Amino acid sequence: MSFTSHQVTFKEAGFSNLITDYISANPALSDYFAFPPDKKSLAKVIESRKNFSVNREVLVSTLLKQYEATVFSNNWKSSLVFQNIQLLAKSETFTVTTGHQLNIFTGPLYFVFKILTVVRQAEELKKMFPEYHFVPVYWMATEDHDLEEIKSVNVGGEKITWQTNQQGATGRMTTQGFSETLDLILKKFSASKNEEYIRSILETAYLKNKSLANATRSMVHELFSEYGIVVLDADESDLKRQAIPVFKDDLQKHTAFKEFKNLETFEKKYGLQVHAREINLFYLQPNSRERIVKNGDGSYEVVNTDIRFSTEEIFSELEKSPERFSPNVILRPMYQEAVLPNLCYTGGPAEVHYWLQLKKIFEHNKVFFPLIALRNCMMVADSINSKTLASLKINWKDVFEDANVIANKYFREKYSEKLSLEDASRQLEQAYKQIKEKATAIDVTLAKHADAELVRLKKRLNATEKRMLRALKKKNETEVKTIQNMKDSLFPGGNLQERTENVFPFIAEYGMGFLNDLLKVMEMFPQNFQVLADDRK
Repeated sequence: MSFTSHQVTFKEAGFSNLITDYISANPALSDYFAFPPDKKSLAKVIESRKNFSVNREVLVSTLLKQYEATVFSNNWKSSLVFQNIQLLAKSETFTVTTGHQLNIFTGPLYFVFKILTVVRQAEELKKMFPEYHFVPVYWMATEDHDLEEIKSVNVGGEKITWQTNQQGATGRMTTQGFSETLDLILKKFSASKNEEYIRSILETAYLKNKSLANATRSMVHELFSEYGIVVLDADESDLKRQAIPVFKDDLQKHTAFKEFKNLETFEKKYGLQVHAREINLFYLQPNSRERIVKNGDGSYEVVNTDIRFSTEEIFSELEKSPERFSPNVILRPMYQEAVLPNLCYTGGPAEVHYWLQLKKIFEHNKVFFPLIALRNCMMVADSINSKTLASLKINWKDVFEDANVIANKYFREKYSEKLSLEDASRQLEQAYKQIKEKATAIDVTLAKHADAELVRLKKRLNATEKRMLRALKKKNETEVKTIQNMKDSLFPGGNLQERTENVFPFIAEYGMGFLNDLLKVMEMFPQNFQVLADDRK
């Protein structure tokens, strides 16, 4: 199965000015990125990255340990993933990375778009620079503690929720009791020819792995291993040891907090996506991840606990047990770049926004600031919606409008002869031109009166046209309902499909070829939103 791709500009799709400015490398943003998001920048990115070393031995050994501790349906060492992990030991190997929370069953579609975007980037980079190796990486946000954001997924219009009361870092949570949640989603695919394949992926992930981190790694591997995607859990002492200087700076000098005060120009034009705290670190314990704050006397404490540190004690704790210190959204990007030989970070619109706020903090900490790329943004239209749109002769860009706006445009075009009062309006203008000439011949002050009367009557004419449109829509309720149904289907709950729908219903419908179809139309640095239409007759 293949889809027809239709391009819609990000502006037409309702994306922010920051995104439209950034993808065009608007000079207004030049102080906030290191490399423009285009292919011409890549040679410079590679050469710049060479000046920042990482501990490849620790990276490779950590990945091997994590994969060995994960249950897969097949021998993972026979996959491209194993080859890519080994390649990371070589100085001529670089990564392209995306990151995401541990949403159950992959969460919304855009997670899949993120993964496939970095796969496309790695493929294109290899074509452009065959002397190097490029590994796509998924950085799991295993230390995130916001269970509410990951424990539910929308499948076929139904919200499925993992019922658990666990606390702390989500990657450390157990999958105990997951079978009921799994049954709920698998019932959705009981009539699908691809049910057994989906069952194998999800049962292996969530019933055979004990932690949510390993379950997510297993699921992502089963879906994307043929593309070589490497999954990293950064909740590791050996990895965090490499970020100790960044963590120390935050505890002692509060650089991020200070630099955010210099973002007034950026904030005024685009707003801030995230805000820095004086300290941007959490303290990790079993079943707990709480903020570290600094007291007026120079001591430190962990909120909602009895844990206190003097200055000496907290730096000693950091050196001795770096795994207990967890970066927030401000510091996590620097931690990532400290452990990966990374060229590019790929994220959604909100991520691009907050990464652009961080450049000065990277520079202060002497950490490489990568090229920031927007992931591919897409909508998949099934054959029913594709046929509906074709029959209504509506453009794909129009579907991003409100349903009432779409309907008005459709009826005005289809019933233009019945609705248009343009001829009457022209005749009215001509008549008032003559009236104005006669009136001003008597008294020039009557000109304004004549103009005002013309404006008033044209408003009345416009109101009449709107009444006619409403009456026409009422007489053709079936067409109005068809438009509304299409809008509701493509924008479930009034949201972009990619932020609501899950990938498995599409796999159930189209099979694993669906991921290949997506990859075929992926762009390295997307310039437009894509609508993928199933044009089957």
